[in-house]
Amino acid sequence: MPIDFALRTFRSFDNTEIAYQRCGEGTGLPVVLSNGLGGDYRAWKHVYDRFAGSRRFVTWDYRGLYRSGPPKTRHTLGPKSQALDLERLLDELGWQRAILVGWSMGVQVNFEAWRRFPERVAALGVVNGVAGRPFDTALGSRLARYVIPLALRQMRRRSRLVGKITGAMTGWSGLLPMMQGLGMVGATIDLQLFSEFARTFASLDFDLYGATLAALGRHDAHDVLPTITVPMRIVTGDRDTLTPVATARKLERAVPQATLRILEGATHYTPVEFPKEVCEELARLFDAAEAAEAARSAKGNGEGEAAT
Repeated sequence: MPIDFALRTFRSFDNTEIAYQRCGEGTGLPVVLSNGLGGDYRAWKHVYDRFAGSRRFVTWDYRGLYRSGPPKTRHTLGPKSQALDLERLLDELGWQRAILVGWSMGVQVNFEAWRRFPERVAALGVVNGVAGRPFDTALGSRLARYVIPLALRQMRRRSRLVGKITGAMTGWSGLLPMMQGLGMVGATIDLQLFSEFARTFASLDFDLYGATLAALGRHDAHDVLPTITVPMRIVTGDRDTLTPVATARKLERAVPQATLRILEGATHYTPVEFPKEVCEELARLFDAAEAAEAARSAKGNGEGEAAT
C-alpha cells in the first residue's frame, strides 16, 4: 500500500503558508488528524498503517512549526487561529464533512473547530487531551498554572540557547531512559518513532513554540462541550501527567455521546505506546460516525420528501 506524504501547502486566512500531508483512499468520511506539540504527522504512523487502505487522512503542521511558515503576528498561534487553518484546509481539499481526531493540543483545536463550524464535523476523537486551560490540571499540582507560564517566558527569551540544548539532548542515548524513568514516556513506546520525533523537534523555533504553548495554556473551550451532538471517543493513559485521567472523566460526563477508554501504563504518548488499542477505538469511532451520517442523510431525505 503506497502512502504518499509529499509536502503540500496552502495559504490560510492571513496568508500564512500552511504545510499539510495527506494519504489514503476510500469513499467514507475523511479524517483530519490534529497533531500534538510533541510530534508531527509521524505520530499517527500506526493509524495510517491500519486504515489508509480504506480511508482518507490529512494532517497539517501548525503555523510557525515544522514545515509551516511563521505568521505575521504572535497573536495568531493559539487554537482559535489553528481552527481557522483547519477550516481552510477542509476548503483546500473540498471536504464538506470530516471526522476530527486530535492528540493533546489537537483536541483543543478540534473543540474550537466544533465551535466555529459544527456542520462540518461528523465525529470527534480525543487522545490525551482536555477542553482548555491545560496548565491548571497538569502535573497534579496547582502550582503548574504559575510555574509553566514562567518557564515558557524563559524559553522564549533564550530560544537560541534552548534550541542548542535540545539538539544536544536529542542526540544523547540516555534521553529515552531518562524520560521513561521520569514517567514522561512508557516502556512500550515505538523507539524508532520517538527518535524521529526527537530529531525534528530539535529544529523548531522555540520562540514560536513557546508562544504556541502559552496560547494553548490560556485557551478554554469548556463551554462548547454540552453542545456537541456527534459521536466522541476519548482515549487516555492512567500515567498521563499532562492531561490526567480526571480531566478525561470530566469530558466524558460533559458530552452526551462520549465514551472513555483508559489504557493502563500509557502516558501522554499513547498513540505511539499503545497503537493497537488506539486504532481499536478509532475503528469504533469511524463506525459510529458512518452510522450517524447515514441516519442524518436518511432524516434529510425524509424531510425533503415530506416537504414535497
